[in-house]
Amino acid sequence: MTAVRASGAPVDGAAAGARSIDAFHLPGLPAAAPAEWEVLSVPGTDLVVRVPVLEPDHIDRVCERLAAARAERLPDGDARGVAAVLARSARRMRRAALEEANRAAIAGLAGLSAPMVDRILDGMAAGWSEESLTGLLTAEFGEPSVPHRFARDPARPGIRTRAVAPDVAFHVFAGNVPGVAVTSMIRSLLVGSAVIGKTAREGPLLPALFARALQQEDPALAQCLAVTWWPGGSARLETRVLERAKLAVVYGGADAVRAVHPLAPASTRVVVHGPGVSVGLILKGALTAANAARLAGDAALAIATFDQRGCTSPVALIVEEGGEMSPARFAAALGEELDRLAVILPAGAPAPATAARRRQVLDAAELRGEAAGAAAIRGTGWGIALRTSVEPGDFCTDRVVQVVGVPDLDAALAALRPLAGSLQTVGIEADGPPAASLAEAVAELGASRVTSIGAMPWPPPAWRHDGAHPLRELVRWADLDL
Repeated sequence: MTAVRASGAPVDGAAAGARSIDAFHLPGLPAAAPAEWEVLSVPGTDLVVRVPVLEPDHIDRVCERLAAARAERLPDGDARGVAAVLARSARRMRRAALEEANRAAIAGLAGLSAPMVDRILDGMAAGWSEESLTGLLTAEFGEPSVPHRFARDPARPGIRTRAVAPDVAFHVFAGNVPGVAVTSMIRSLLVGSAVIGKTAREGPLLPALFARALQQEDPALAQCLAVTWWPGGSARLETRVLERAKLAVVYGGADAVRAVHPLAPASTRVVVHGPGVSVGLILKGALTAANAARLAGDAALAIATFDQRGCTSPVALIVEEGGEMSPARFAAALGEELDRLAVILPAGAPAPATAARRRQVLDAAELRGEAAGAAAIRGTGWGIALRTSVEPGDFCTDRVVQVVGVPDLDAALAALRPLAGSLQTVGIEADGPPAASLAEAVAELGASRVTSIGAMPWPPPAWRHDGAHPLRELVRWADLDL
């Protein structure tokens, strides 16, 4: 993927003959205001995606418009009505994402196959429905609304309390999973905040499609949402946004998180959803001959979904020895399932650095094979490294997983301890008391969700990502004790 800077409205000669798609929505910015454009080429297509080159004064104008629109459209936090509009907009966006050029651009920029993009959006759509959004409001606040007026707090006699949403929130999105940015914007609008979103280079189009869909459903509410991409490290722009926003929500790796904190003033609260890892645990009682095929299929699909780039994607499967099927035989069955998925749900093209990392990890596993009982299994677009211990330094994405054989439950927990503090989702396959005791243990190690391996990629809408409330983290609370 390359970016070309162009002057004026037309795409420059470097992209001559290309079909151009605009991937931004910036209320308050006149169409003629940007003098230059960033043009992102979409690999394997004749498409380019265009965003304006912004200056700090553009950010000021956009934030002013967002704040004014929020005061006009979201003065009382009409969350139930907003949820209905957002759900309709999400359905409209989904239809737009299926259009040939949009689908190709979303997939190409993200480095995913088009069938994978379809699967991701189908899976996420459940969380964008009106029922899911009102259910999330009820789970977070006890009713399908946000308490924007002082009300009695049942847990504290004599105290009344209310939620206060920032007028403008700044969201920084990661590019690993299409759709997460849409969820984040929806949640901020749901609690009553206007949003300015900085997309990842790999994912500028889908959030823009959502903004356009919202414009068609509710033009006034669409004025509360701005979204675009600009190059990372643009401190002049990010400082200006952070000086205006009262809240910053940051998704991404360690570098993205580190880039925001030094720029944020003390008055801007920063909520971080940084890097995390997920693993599966399979105890011997679950690994029966009758159950093995299902488990291998569930694990393969969990690995393949998002091309293993999601924070809920398993990077390792810890398998207890002594069952009807050994860890090595389970790895072979897993490979067969990954091969099957390579046909019906093909992998995207990994970035060169990711491809090199995959080869390095699998080559090392093969070299260790004779001395340590480790090995590697490779297929089209996937790989399995058999290990006797979890190796966090060798975690990969793009369908490369460690299968780790352990002698017993204590060893399984010992294998997880190096991951304490970075665990996200743990998928467990076990029956009876061992499953319950294992869930308690992994929660103590910091996992924010324990589920089955098959359910790992798709947390429910009310999941407490990184252990935090998904809506309550977006507001602050004020108490009244007069």
